[in-house]
Amino acid sequence: KGCTWQGNIKDIDTHIPKCLNQVVTCDKCKQNMQGDQLESHVKDECVLRYYRCVYCQIVGEYNFITGRHQEVCPDVVLPCTNEGCQQNIKRCNMELHRQTCPKEIVNCPYYDMGCQEKMAREDIDKHEETKTKIHLRKALEKIKEKKSPISIKL
Repeated sequence: KGCTWQGNIKDIDTHIPKCLNQVVTCDKCKQNMQGDQLESHVKDECVLRYYRCVYCQIVGEYNFITGRHQEVCPDVVLPCTNEGCQQNIKRCNMELHRQTCPKEIVNCPYYDMGCQEKMAREDIDKHEETKTKIHLRKALEKIKEKKSPISIKL
């Protein structure tokens, strides 16, 4: 396809800058294209066009917003990283969620007493119920270790 302009040769100088078949350059990304493509390029295709994040609404260059920004955007919704948890959580709320997530792997509440078992938070009650004697024994051992005679200096 070519230019279909017809007119007096003396008017060519005013036509050429406006001709949609002229090769033009995008001011932002410096890509060359035909003039009739520039409008849609700037609006929908230019990697340096302004673009709004669909999650947090921040505005920036398209290639940044759809690239690096998506890796850190606080409002991106992600699946919980705990195996078996089906919840989808905003990145900014993930730590808070993990503090209460029933699937989070945690130490036994008697860890400081010597029980080294780890389990999903939702399994703590069952663990405590089945290991009560062991926990009591470990707690008693800790108490005995800490027990020392009281000495009073006069």
